[in-house]
Formats: sequence, C-alpha cells, structure tokens
Amino acid sequence: MREMYFDNILIADIVEKTAHFHGFEKGFNVVTSQDNHVGKSSLLKSLYYTMGAEVDFDNVWNKNTKLYVVEFYIDEIKFRVARWQKAFALFRGTELILTTKSVSRDLAKEYEKIFSFSVYMANKKTNKIELAPPAFTFMPYYIDQDRGWSGLYESFSNIDQYKKPDRIKSLYYHLGIYTRSTVELMAQKDALKDKIEQLKAEEEKIRITIDSLYAEIQNLVPADSIEELERNLMIPKERIAFLVSRIGETRNKIQSLETALYQHEHQLEVIQEYRKIKDGVNILEDRENIRTCPKCGYPVSDDSTSCPNCNHELQQAPTMIQTVKCKSCGTEIASDVKFCPSCGNPTSEDVHKPRRIQRSAMGTVMGGPVSGPDASNKFCTLRPIAWEGEEVNYNPITYSGDTIILNRSNTDANNNSITSREQAILTCEEGEWYIENRSDLRTTFIRVNGKIKLNSGDIIVLGNREFEFKG
Repeated sequence: MREMYFDNILIADIVEKTAHFHGFEKGFNVVTSQDNHVGKSSLLKSLYYTMGAEVDFDNVWNKNTKLYVVEFYIDEIKFRVARWQKAFALFRGTELILTTKSVSRDLAKEYEKIFSFSVYMANKKTNKIELAPPAFTFMPYYIDQDRGWSGLYESFSNIDQYKKPDRIKSLYYHLGIYTRSTVELMAQKDALKDKIEQLKAEEEKIRITIDSLYAEIQNLVPADSIEELERNLMIPKERIAFLVSRIGETRNKIQSLETALYQHEHQLEVIQEYRKIKDGVNILEDRENIRTCPKCGYPVSDDSTSCPNCNHELQQAPTMIQTVKCKSCGTEIASDVKFCPSCGNPTSEDVHKPRRIQRSAMGTVMGGPVSGPDASNKFCTLRPIAWEGEEVNYNPITYSGDTIILNRSNTDANNNSITSREQAILTCEEGEWYIENRSDLRTTFIRVNGKIKLNSGDIIVLGNREFEFKG
C-alpha cells in the first residue's frame, strides 16, 4: 500500500445550515476535548464514512442531512472524495475521476488503483472471490469505542456478506501475506476438498455394489462365450428379482400394519375419552336402562348366561318378545317388520304394534316407536361389522319407525364406548334416512352436528363398533 494520510474534512448540515471544518497534519494527530459528547467520535467516524465504510453514528447524529468532503494525500498526490447519502464523487486534484452510488462495484475498484492495494474475499453465499468494500481497507486502523472492543473487526457494519474467519484473515493482506492469487488458490483448494469428499461418497457406493456383485459371481461357472455367461447369470437375476419382490411385499405389509395401528390408536383414544366422561357420570342412571351383573355390577346383555367380567352365572332375564314366522322362508322374525331380513320378502300385513324384536349375535334389539298411518312401512337394518380377528358373523339388527333412538342396549349391549342414553337418532323423512349424533363425545361417525342423508352400504361407527347401513 502507498503512503496515505488525511489532510482535512468538511461536514456541512444542509438542513441546519451549519458546517464544521477540521484540518490534520501529516504524522501523529490527537483529537481531544475537556468534555464528553462534543463530537470527537463523530468526527473520526465521518472520515471513514466519507471514504465509503459504513459506521454506526450516535442517535443524535443524522448522517442523511449532511454533506461530507475529505481531502487526503497518496504519495503526495492530493485526492478529494465527497459523499451525500449513497452518492460519491472522487477527484484527483481538481479532476473528477468518478461519480457513483456503488461502493463495492465502482468505488472499491478505483481505490484499488490509487492505493495499489485491495482485499479479496469469498462471498459466503456464492463462495466466489470478490473485491471487498473499502471498509476492509481501513479496518486495522480504526476501533469504535462502543463496538470495536467486543470483537475483532466489529467497528464497521454491513460486512456480514463474509464469514467471520475470512474477515479476520483480511488482516493478512495488510501484513503482505495474502494477495488476490493467494485467496483464489485457497478457494480452489476448498472446492477441490468438497469434490474429493463427494467422490469418496460415490466411491463407497460403487464399492458396495462391486462387493455385492462379487459375492454373486463367486458361484458362477466359468463361461466360454457371452451366451453361456448370460445363461449362468440367469440364476442371480432370478434371485435378485425374487428379493425385490419380497421387499415390495414386505413394504406393503408394513404400510397395511401402519394403517391398522392408526385405526386401533384412534379407537383407543375414543375409548379413553369416553372413560374420562364416564368416570364422572352417575352409573345409577345407566343401571335403570341396562341389565347389570348382581355380583360386580358390570353391564351385560339380556341373553348373557354369565358375566364377561367376573364369570358369575346369570339367570335368564325376562324379555318381551313378539315374533312371527316369515311365510316365504320360515325364519322367526319380529312381528313389527314388513320385510324379512333373511330373505327380503314382504311379511304378513296383519302385524301388531312393534315392541321388542329378535335376539341377534349382539343381544336383544329394541324396535323404535311407529307414528303415522304409513309408518309401518319404514324400517332399516344395522349389521354389526366384526373387528379384525373377531370370528363372528353378526346378524342384521332391524329397526322400524319414523324416529329410532340408538344406544348401547339396542346396538351392542356389552360395548361401553356406546352411550346407554342416546348415542344417535335415525329419522326417515319422505323415504330418505338421516342420522344425527346425540353422544356427548361425538363418537357417532359420520361425524356431524346436523342431519345427513344415508344411503345403503354406508358405514356408521357407533363408539368403536362399525355398522353397515341398509335401508
């Protein structure tokens, strides 16, 4: 770097219409005062700010209202630089040699010529070597009294485009250790290191492939021709195809098990939420509606002969069953239905008002109340769907009436995830069936708050039991 020293600085506030001129001498200069906060730091900061470095002024100092002019000498040649906000003008003597608003692109390049000095660094985003802004030319010669002591090269701002270790290495330029060629070679070295690591990773993949192929060809019989070699390779190919097929099957099985696990976890969450509510409910209300074990109080279905909880033998509960035989197939059916759930044929028109209907694999089924002159033609069935691993073929449960209240006792008597009061309501309106949730936990699926139209084949979830709807 050539010899350089400041000659003077002019600071003119355009708004306040005030100005300050301060001269310097070649050599050692001391700026002092008897009081604090009179502008010593702002004066020194203004020198480097005018030269193109970004500094942090005090809050009371508005740099955007001031025009800065600095005169300096390089090898006894006088230069002048003026700065107004982002605009710069550079003079050699009285000759204007540059006007620009770009510090990094234009001003730094002109300084490189007149100082015969520059700092090149790798941009941390692009990793490309580029000419650093003027702040790096002046960094070793200025320490900010507020920020400069906390870390090396913290006196200037707007230098985060370079990594901290690289900022420190810029000092090597001032010591004559680094040149532009040095940094370019170091950048190439780092790029080659990255390439070597990439090639090593690819080499490891190829090595694994070669080892696998080598293990396969150990069992090959030496071949005298390409045709014979292809015949010998058929066995390894078939083996690979078999393994690929097994992998695909295993993957599909894992996906299926994951789906089943998700379903079971969801059912478990529903049951746990139900138990939380159930713990705070007076169970006496439930006991009025369903049969319980006299020994342990566990709810049981009307046709149970023993308690599923304590194995206590139960007496047969009295039931009100009124049935008739289907004229077509002879199956005993409820007296209130118009169509046989077994064969689907119409039953006798001479039926009584529905009360309790036939027992199914799920227990006693309750028929809903019939209202209106043609209500006897409105009926539907719910067929319980067995859980996975449950080897039971459940019979359809038949319901009739305009409005049917579904609860634990008339759907799945031993299933505590279905409420004993009102789980859901089925309604028939103008030949269309609708379902409405009534459970506090909203465990009736399809999950809805209002009415929704039902179609034959729809799956309804009551608690954690699925039912297939036919109507």
